[in-house]
Amino acid sequence: MMLELGFTVRPYPGERCSGDATVVRHGDAVVLFGVIDALGHGEAAADAADRAVAHLEAVSLRDSIGVIIGALDVHLRGGRGAAALVCVARGDALEGCGVGNVELRSIGMRVPVLGTPGILGRGPAVRPRVFTTRLIQGARLVLFSDGVSGRLRPDHRRELAAQAASAALLAQWGRDTDDAAVLVADVTG
Repeated sequence: MMLELGFTVRPYPGERCSGDATVVRHGDAVVLFGVIDALGHGEAAADAADRAVAHLEAVSLRDSIGVIIGALDVHLRGGRGAAALVCVARGDALEGCGVGNVELRSIGMRVPVLGTPGILGRGPAVRPRVFTTRLIQGARLVLFSDGVSGRLRPDHRRELAAQAASAALLAQWGRDTDDAAVLVADVTG
């Protein structure tokens, strides 16, 4: 399957940088994508989010999502900590893991997300709850941070391509009380 990906990130009003971030990485028949939400906002949160993204850009795409999330947890130790929802698509198989208050909504397919409580890089080692499913052509996945209302509807602005949809979703459902990030993944075939 192919994925069309688009994302929009916005800092907390009045800040220059965001503690929320997205990651999109393409490998040989593999795509890693996700949303990171570092604790707080401002420069320290942006640094933590950047550390998380840099780590995810360097991990082996052959590893399972459980291994990837476990390594991210270790990598963020001693810092601010973060929530994250990261997915890996291999062919038509999708596996993912969410830790903390990041969410995924879908339309056109069922994604059995069971979030992992906790904060990456803080507290006891995270025991990732991994979900797996099959990608279905025409489906849309929307990953978002807690700077976006949980009332977000993945069918809102369904006619838009992924990048434009991410901006429209953030404009419609974003909160002015936090950094915010939305990543849209359309399964195109």
